[in-house]
Amino acid sequence: MHPLKKAWAAIAVLGGTAVVGSYVWGLSSIPNASTDFWGGTPEALIPLYTVSMLLGAVSFFFITAFVLVLDPATARVGEGFGFPVFLWIYLAILVPSALWMPLVAQMVASPSEPVWWVIRLALLVVGLASVALVAALLRVSPRSPTWLYLVSVVGAVWFTVHTLVLDALLWPVFFR
Repeated sequence: MHPLKKAWAAIAVLGGTAVVGSYVWGLSSIPNASTDFWGGTPEALIPLYTVSMLLGAVSFFFITAFVLVLDPATARVGEGFGFPVFLWIYLAILVPSALWMPLVAQMVASPSEPVWWVIRLALLVVGLASVALVAALLRVSPRSPTWLYLVSVVGAVWFTVHTLVLDALLWPVFFR
């Protein structure tokens, strides 16, 4: 396996495991996490968030499957980038995503402005990295298999709507 593909796979597997692990930890060990972490989000919006989270997670698997089939030696993203752009994008999505649950747990247990701003920054980084992911997918070549590429682009757009609009911009308004 190409060394860049190994590095990306390590980021995807370790980062994905850290994200899922942080949610398992948070929801299983923090009393009332499943309600407290919504803050003041209107109950009517919670099903929208839940469906959107599930669609985003499924989309991320399709995106990952597409990136997995790319050949790091020949894949191009626009004129100036190659496969390594996906390593940086995945790091920018997965690291702050894994930190979100522990940060919100800290905020619920002991509210503070610095923690609040780190949460906001983490969500914004994920949202902007999601925009970068859409841009990279729109400019990547080759784009085969075509069906997987198309599903990945649509999924990346949805993932961006969720992470940038719902998580980074809307959730903080309701949480506080």
